[in-house]
Amino acid sequence: MTGQASGEQSAGAREREAAAPGAGGLLGQYGPFLAHPGVAWPAGFGLLARLANGMLGLVFMLTAVEVTGSYAAAGATAALFTAASTVATPLWSRAADRLGPAPVLLVTGGGEAAVLSAEAWVTLGDGPGGLPLTLLAVTASGALLPPVSAVMRTQWSRMFAGSALRATAFAYETMVTDVVFIAGPAVVAGLTASASPGLALIAAAVATVAGCGALATGSRLLPGAPGGPRERHWLGALRSRRVRALLPVGFLLTGSISVIEVSLVSSADQEGRPDAAGVLIALLSVGGVAGGLLWGRRRQEARPRRDLLVWTGALTVGWGLLALAPHPWVLAGLLLLAGLALNPALTAQFSAMDDAAPPELATEAFGWLNGASSAGLTAGAAAVGPLVEAEAGHGFLVAAAMCAAGTALIAAGRPRAGTAPDT
Repeated sequence: MTGQASGEQSAGAREREAAAPGAGGLLGQYGPFLAHPGVAWPAGFGLLARLANGMLGLVFMLTAVEVTGSYAAAGATAALFTAASTVATPLWSRAADRLGPAPVLLVTGGGEAAVLSAEAWVTLGDGPGGLPLTLLAVTASGALLPPVSAVMRTQWSRMFAGSALRATAFAYETMVTDVVFIAGPAVVAGLTASASPGLALIAAAVATVAGCGALATGSRLLPGAPGGPRERHWLGALRSRRVRALLPVGFLLTGSISVIEVSLVSSADQEGRPDAAGVLIALLSVGGVAGGLLWGRRRQEARPRRDLLVWTGALTVGWGLLALAPHPWVLAGLLLLAGLALNPALTAQFSAMDDAAPPELATEAFGWLNGASSAGLTAGAAAVGPLVEAEAGHGFLVAAAMCAAGTALIAAGRPRAGTAPDT
C-alpha cells in the first residue's frame, strides 16, 4: 500500500509540475508532455505511421504521369484518393471506437502496405500496367488509409483527461501534420529523382506498416471510453448536434489553406517569379510551426470553443491582409504573421471537437472532422482556380471570407447559459 500511495503521489506531483507556468524550460509544456510515461512510443511511431499521408498525393500523381503520360490522369488520381479517404476515414474511426484501435490499425496498416506494394510492382515495370489498375490501386489506398490521427487524438484525450497537458498533446498533433506534409514530399522528390515513384511507394508502405504495427502492438492503446458502451445509433457521432456543428467549420477553416496555396502560386506567377511559389508556401508553414510551438508550450485553460473563435477570427484578418500586400516581400512577412494563427486555430478545432464529442464516439468524431477538412482542401483548391487567373488577391479574399463564415458559425453555435449540452 505504501508503494502504491507513493506512486500515486509521485504521479500527482508530476501533473502539478507539468501544469505549473514555465514548466519544461525552453520547451514549455512540450517537455512534460514528451517526458510523460507512455508518450514517447506512440508519439514517435504515430508520426511514422502518418508519413505516407504527406507522400501519397504527390507520388500517385507522379505514378499516373509515368504510367499514362497524362496530367489529367494525375489530377484524377489525386481526386480519387482524397474522395476515398474522406469517405472511409470516419468509418474506420467508428470501428476503432467499437472494436478498439489496435485491430483497426493492424488491418488498415497491413492492407494499405499491400496495396502500395502492388502498385510499386506495377510502376517498377514487373506487373501489368495501365490507368485502370492505377486508379483501382489509388481508390483502394484511400479507402484503407489508417485513421491514425483520429486514434491518436482520442488516446491523448483519454491519457490526459483533466490535465493541462491535453491541449499540449493536441498542439503536438497539429505539429505532426506540418512535419508530415513537409517531410513527405521531400522524401518523394528524393526517391523519385534517384529511382522512380515506385521506390517512393515502397517507402510509404514500409513507414505505414511499421508505424501502425508498432502503435498497435508496442504501446498500450486505451481500448474504449470510461463508463462502458452506450446504445448504438446508425448515425454514430453525427447524432450529436455539437459534433455536426463543427464539421462545416473544419471544412471552411482547412479549405481556406488550399485557397491560399493556389493563390500564392498565382501571385508568384503574376510577379514573373513562378519559382517563388514554393518559398511563399514554405514561409506559411514556418509561421505555422512557430505558432504551434508558441501555442503548445504555454499552459492552456479548458476554453476550446473560445480559442477556436479567437484564432479563426485572427486568421480571417491574416488572410485578408494578404490581399493588400503591395510587394512580394511584404507578402512574405504577412504570411509569417498569418501562419502564427494557423496552427492554434487548427489545434483549437480538434480541442473543440474533443469537448463536443460523446467520449465513446470520440475517434469517430475526429474522423468526421478529418474527412470534412480533406473535403475542404479539395473543394477550396478546385473552386478558387478560375478566380485567381487574373488577380491573386481575389483568392486571399475568398480565404478570408471562408474563415469569416467559420467564425460566424462558431459564434452562432456557442452554448447559451442554462442550455444543456447536446451529446
